[in-house]
Amino acid sequence: MTLSKATASSGLQIPSGVFTVAASFTVTDATTATQSITAFSGGSFNINGVTIVVPYMPYGTSGTSAITQSYYMANNSTVSGTVTGIARNQAGTSCNLGTLGTAAANAVTNLSTSVNNAIAACYATAGVYPDGTRVYLELTSNTAAANTVLNTTYNVGGSSRVNVTNNSNRVNNQ
Repeated sequence: MTLSKATASSGLQIPSGVFTVAASFTVTDATTATQSITAFSGGSFNINGVTIVVPYMPYGTSGTSAITQSYYMANNSTVSGTVTGIARNQAGTSCNLGTLGTAAANAVTNLSTSVNNAIAACYATAGVYPDGTRVYLELTSNTAAANTVLNTTYNVGGSSRVNVTNNSNRVNNQ
């Protein structure tokens, strides 16, 4: 049995829901009036993955200073995972960011360049963002939620770094 995400879905996770199995049988003995089917084990599977929500990330400039962002994904497991993303700006315009990289197993992966390039392709014109550009992000990886943390920060003019809280890096993950 194979379960797959819906083709219209932008993430890598199979959504929660009810799954049904339809069985079919081939009868090859036409002389028997009944056929018995013995019980079988359908097997088991694990649905594994994480969607990390970054509720706010500023892009553009602040006065004459550039705003820069960083995205580092820590994956404390033995399995690497593909990272995809979607974004929505302050006007509500959604954008599929596509595949952003791979969260390496037992490592910290810098996704900053790929995320920032994808955001720029969605919302910047000739490299310039509209004033006050703010972006909501969902980054999805097929790594275990308990083992995946995204560190999100930005700075203005390179002088200070501001930590952005997301659903993976909150204190006690609450």
